[in-house]
Amino acid sequence: AREDYVCNVEKTIESSSVQLCQGKRSRQLINISYGEGDNTLSVDVEPEPDDDNDINFEKTVSAHYKKQIGNQRPPGLLQKILNSADVTSAVDRAKLSTPKFTMIAAAIARACDEDINHSTISCSSVSRKRSRNRQSIVSNIREDFKLSMESTPWLIVHWDGKKMGNYNDAEDFDETEEDEKVDRIATVVIGSSYCYLVFFSRLYRNSAGYNENGTKLEQILEIAKSNDGTGATIAKIVYRNLVTWEAVDKVIGLCFDTTASNTEMRKGACILLQKKHHIGEVVLRGVFITLFGNTKSPRVEIFKRFKSAWDHLDKKSFQPIENKHFKQKFASAQRTDTIQFLNTTISNHDSSYIPRKDYLELMELCLLVLGHPIENYTFKACGADHHARWMFKLIYSFKIYLFRHQFTLTAQEEANLRNFCLFGCLLYVKYWIQCPRPTDAPINDPRFFMDIRKYNGVNKEVAESALNKFRNHMWYLSAELVVLALFSDEVSTQEKARMMTAMHAQADLNWNRQNIRLENIKGLAKKHLSDLVGPQIMPALLRL
Repeated sequence: AREDYVCNVEKTIESSSVQLCQGKRSRQLINISYGEGDNTLSVDVEPEPDDDNDINFEKTVSAHYKKQIGNQRPPGLLQKILNSADVTSAVDRAKLSTPKFTMIAAAIARACDEDINHSTISCSSVSRKRSRNRQSIVSNIREDFKLSMESTPWLIVHWDGKKMGNYNDAEDFDETEEDEKVDRIATVVIGSSYCYLVFFSRLYRNSAGYNENGTKLEQILEIAKSNDGTGATIAKIVYRNLVTWEAVDKVIGLCFDTTASNTEMRKGACILLQKKHHIGEVVLRGVFITLFGNTKSPRVEIFKRFKSAWDHLDKKSFQPIENKHFKQKFASAQRTDTIQFLNTTISNHDSSYIPRKDYLELMELCLLVLGHPIENYTFKACGADHHARWMFKLIYSFKIYLFRHQFTLTAQEEANLRNFCLFGCLLYVKYWIQCPRPTDAPINDPRFFMDIRKYNGVNKEVAESALNKFRNHMWYLSAELVVLALFSDEVSTQEKARMMTAMHAQADLNWNRQNIRLENIKGLAKKHLSDLVGPQIMPALLRL
């Protein structure tokens, strides 16, 4: 019995030594002895002398495993395609579903004389590989973004919405109904390594976010699905993305479209994120609706008709607005001022005022409508006529009125076009062209508001419509934005000094909200910029 017991112990220890040797290449000798006079068992483990013979170690590797190692081959073309992050990115951009991608990858491998009979190319395995590749791409992009942010002191976050297919990823493309659309919110950040003061004094020269080396930081954070399209949902999406990408602390401004979900006074996304709103589009749209009425159609009917008739018009025969409509003193002064401003801007080729060709077209058409000739001018073909391209409302209206004697219009349509063109020429175009310069906004915005009030003498209905839109967004003329005037060339040194004195006297580092008083707007014309400085100014300046 004792001998059987010792034999079993020896086998157990030998088995354990084999397992030990599988984990370590160092070989060991195990000596077992059994005491004669007692019931003790001693086990001595000592290193085996090194030699060139590795037979004892090789015995620990199973034959099946050695066969697998011997038959292992480098990945073939098919696996390289399926495991490639670059291929996954290209396939996603091409909107290829997993079955289609699998079929194409297999066909390419066969065309390259690869035997794919023993390869795993099921749709489920390919889908998992695509998911892993996407995760790898996102991880690399975020790491690169974090490195880029180290030299970027500020970021501007942009967002916009679009109706897109209701799918979760590229593998749903084939299964999504063409008419099934959902709102998606794209969030983008743009930044530069300019310092803050240089940024605000030269933003109009560098609106794309380029740094001093001619490069820029621009990154899409997410294109997320918005279930209800409300301002609260949009704000949550934007803020979540900024937190996920660790960019919250570097955001100093927002850029967005002026839809109700973004700009509603209490529940708009920009209100919830506490940032600035541009009301230029809102005012123009309000005047257009007052004159032409509201419509649910995606296109403006009169613009659609004019676009169809464009090729049949004599482009050399056009008529500006009659001089009798500029007899009012304010209208005459505005006409002269607008013509001088537009001529100077066009001749200087100032890219801060003319970022795109449609801006130049708007300015040139405005001059023609005001009766100022342009040598060798060629009319541009009619562009988009839907509501999304809101600036084209004015461009189309200018063209239609210039060719009104060649285009069939009712008396009411002609009168509405004339009133809309007068508002655009005398007030709106100059204001809109100056908008890209944020440093001049504290001057231009109140000036535009007061000009609208004076326009009552020209057309009361149009002036009231524009004022109502302005009044609904008076939070936009917040005291925090007055600080931008410190970097404007349009403000005198003396006025800037008075602003700084008022800022230090009213500094309040606990600033956290906007306080707008609509009842004080009537006295705006009598105020200087230093009078508009409030306790919010100093914290805003420190933030910038």
